Amino acid sequence: MELKQIGKKAALVLLLLVFSSSFVGAGEIELTKVAGYSAGEFNVDGGVMEIISYSQKTGYAYAVNGQSGVLAVIDLSKINENEVLEGIDIDIKGIVEKEDPAFIYGDMTSVSVSSSGDKLALALQDERYDANGRVAIFDCREDGSVVYLFMVEAGVQPDMVLFVGDDLVLSADEGEPRAGFGEGIMDPAGSVTIVDVAGRKSNIVGFSSFDDDASLKALDKSGVLVMNGKLPSVDFEPEYIAYSDGKAYVTLQEANAIAVLDVETGSFDGVYPLGFEDYGKYPVDIDKKDDAYSPISYPGLYGIRMADGISAFTSNGSTYLVTANEGDAREWGDEEEGTFYISEDERDFSDGDISPLSIVSKVNGNLDGKVVFFKSGDFSGLDENSEYIFG
Repeated sequence: MELKQIGKKAALVLLLLVFSSSFVGAGEIELTKVAGYSAGEFNVDGGVMEIISYSQKTGYAYAVNGQSGVLAVIDLSKINENEVLEGIDIDIKGIVEKEDPAFIYGDMTSVSVSSSGDKLALALQDERYDANGRVAIFDCREDGSVVYLFMVEAGVQPDMVLFVGDDLVLSADEGEPRAGFGEGIMDPAGSVTIVDVAGRKSNIVGFSSFDDDASLKALDKSGVLVMNGKLPSVDFEPEYIAYSDGKAYVTLQEANAIAVLDVETGSFDGVYPLGFEDYGKYPVDIDKKDDAYSPISYPGLYGIRMADGISAFTSNGSTYLVTANEGDAREWGDEEEGTFYISEDERDFSDGDISPLSIVSKVNGNLDGKVVFFKSGDFSGLDENSEYIFG
């Protein structure tokens, strides 16, 4: 299998709660807010209302409240009557801890409704950063309420859940090294959990098949990023999943790659690099001297795409993947405990700093402000004679 990048155009989609849209011209969409829902909470760091899924059958939206740990159920049938929508909160923490005393509830991270609208799945993380999470399945009732059906074990830190049809659920289990790096500190393994809804069972699929020397060399040569001293089974951190025709396409954001999982066999077909944005060919503005957009070319400078979200669609017999290339640094641990690590290399050109290999500095010696580079020396899969930035 080969994954090919076919274009350079990007689209930005903003979704609040309920909007009506209309086309007003070539390439333009007008959005009008129809109604909204407020959780009545806020957090300066964000993470209150983050993930939402909708049931066409019941007419309710189900949203994860990362602040309080409840599932907000929002009635969308009133959008033409009330600008402010009402909702009910369901105490998921209380339900799942009663059903599985061995599970210590830590966080609810994602929700997905089945194609029929009859069921929903929730991704639940254990309070312990290195313990396996759960995927919980509920029935969706006509009045918006949900009824617990069952729960299965998932990998460590399930962060995104996807209902495929009515009988299959997939979760991306990140396995982040939240305690940082150091001797005796565990870096949990990332994985993908496959849930058979009818059979009420799960299969946790890891990346150990990529740990051998031949696979490591192939990943390095292809441009997949692996942290020095780490094995892929530990270092890969699944972020997001798209599904098409029996295959799950899993973004490995920090590795700048996509893993392709054959769902039927429960094995990975391969891990494929997302490549790099060549700022020698495509100009970029990294200068902070003013607010003007003045891009210039920097031969030897590359952007690491590092996709977060991914979606799949099929057209004329071909499957296409659309990714949102966020770019994201690793930042874990505690400085006082000596476990802290960050993959950023920040250079402040206004203080006289130069770029890591002087490549950018030689092209533009009048740079001003801060630019965050990637610590490329800490990872395989990169050209040692190039400089890299995020996203």
